Amino acid sequence: MAKEKIRYFLWRDGRPRWVPGPKARALGFKGQDLKDDAGAWLKYGAAIDLAQQLNAALDAKVEGTPAPLAIARTGAPTITELVDQFLARPKLQLDERVADRLGKKKLARSTRLAYHAHGQLLKDWLGDAPAGSVTPAMVEGFYDDRVADSGITTANAIMRSWKTIFYFGEDKLRWPIKNPVKGLEMDEADGRLVQWSRAEIDCFVAVADYLGWPSLGDALTLALLTSQRRNDLLPLRGAAIDAGGIYRFVQSKTGREAKVKAVPMLLDRIQAMHARKRARWGEAALEYEIICESTGLPYPPDGSYFGRRFSAVKLIAAGGNGSNSDMAEALQLLDVTDAQVAAMPIARIPSMNDKWFRDLRDTAVTWLAAAGCDRYEIATVTGLSIKSVDTILQKHYLVLDDGFAIRAGDKLVAHLGKIA
Repeated sequence: MAKEKIRYFLWRDGRPRWVPGPKARALGFKGQDLKDDAGAWLKYGAAIDLAQQLNAALDAKVEGTPAPLAIARTGAPTITELVDQFLARPKLQLDERVADRLGKKKLARSTRLAYHAHGQLLKDWLGDAPAGSVTPAMVEGFYDDRVADSGITTANAIMRSWKTIFYFGEDKLRWPIKNPVKGLEMDEADGRLVQWSRAEIDCFVAVADYLGWPSLGDALTLALLTSQRRNDLLPLRGAAIDAGGIYRFVQSKTGREAKVKAVPMLLDRIQAMHARKRARWGEAALEYEIICESTGLPYPPDGSYFGRRFSAVKLIAAGGNGSNSDMAEALQLLDVTDAQVAAMPIARIPSMNDKWFRDLRDTAVTWLAAAGCDRYEIATVTGLSIKSVDTILQKHYLVLDDGFAIRAGDKLVAHLGKIA
């Protein structure tokens, strides 16, 4: 028998459920099992009737009438209980003192924040529903809505968190549930293939230095020439250049040692950075590489404080973006005046508005590849695995420039000369 297509209605192996979309949930509606007063699943016809009543209530709510309907409670453990137990573990606490408890390595703060945010999304969607009632079809529907609303990258991140949460309930709590995210086919986001030009790099560093925020220029230079992400750079402890001219450091995320030759551009910046910090704050400031001018301390590891100031310098270096309020906020963040910026003897580069800090990693790997470095050399410099290097080069970070085409053409000419 063909099933009738009803908005937000799901029929799964005799278990009917009403699953509203994001816009309906924003109005206060939540998904619910379609059961009778005794807690038994409704028959198909009765379930259809109730789903239509719920849709009618939703439509009325959109027009400004009744309050949302609530989910019927059962004795089974709920999504809210699952999420709360998952987040209650010490390593997921946002209080750093608790997260450090028991001597276990805590997760990065950004990871903990993501789990809390994604867990709250799950609670907002299905909080009172039994944890075992969530089906792959329901998750797939939510995923599709989230892709449409927020994009593939955000939707994928949410699903990865949810998969871990349900795995915790299934494997650790031994609840009678099956992970509904397992097997979900997630779309693959296209890599952002953008790189900074040398002129943009030089302009940003010059503007940061001029405005009294050289640490931002330090971070850009180190990111560019060591291929490290922002979250690895901000907590980077003082590293040293050994007798062989190798700059060595340990990645905070992986614990893997990375090493890069201190080429003149990097060496000059590191020497100036160390001398500047030593003169202003003494030897203690050398414990960390990137030190904030306004505090004399490392930037907070979550990156938001640093990111706002980096964006402010970038905006000024670009000559603004047409928004007076954005420029005013940038000046306030950096504690500089219009007069200082107006007197700045540095040409602005508007294209910098389209560049992000993470594009520096694209640029770094591209420079290494363009210089003729093979995958093993790139892995050594970046601290990435060979597999990760291959993935990066193929899908995400390699922004091919004219040099590749020119060298390929030269090689073809040489080959044609041999076979002529």
